[in-house]
Amino acid sequence: MKIARQTVRKMLDDAEIPKDNRGQERACPVMDPYRAFIENILLEDMKAPIKQRHTSARIFERLSDEYGFTGGESTVRHYVRKLRVPLPECFLKLEANPGEQMQVDFGHAEVSIDGQRVKICLSNIALSRLSSPFQPNG
Repeated sequence: MKIARQTVRKMLDDAEIPKDNRGQERACPVMDPYRAFIENILLEDMKAPIKQRHTSARIFERLSDEYGFTGGESTVRHYVRKLRVPLPECFLKLEANPGEQMQVDFGHAEVSIDGQRVKICLSNIALSRLSSPFQPNG
């Protein structure tokens, strides 16, 4: 049956159905002292512009440099991945003949004007067009 003797012996000794304990959080002596610090960084990043937020690698660097963290980068990556909530990707494919449709987008950007950082408002208007100049009208 290709089953190890130890497995058979273990099953005979304990007749109960094995319990699934993957859902239980295990203690991690390397990460536990730094969990609050990482959570605080991620909370502060929610207020920062997207391009200025911490990556998992940067969090690992800060832990190593500032606190003498002895764990591995993958340990930090796994913990940060659990904390970050993925945003669902959503899009709608729009199809129209040239000139039938227009899209308008608004946004903000930080730019440098005369050496000062200024937040400006942007708008973008795009008319629909053919995806290829050789595509026939239809």
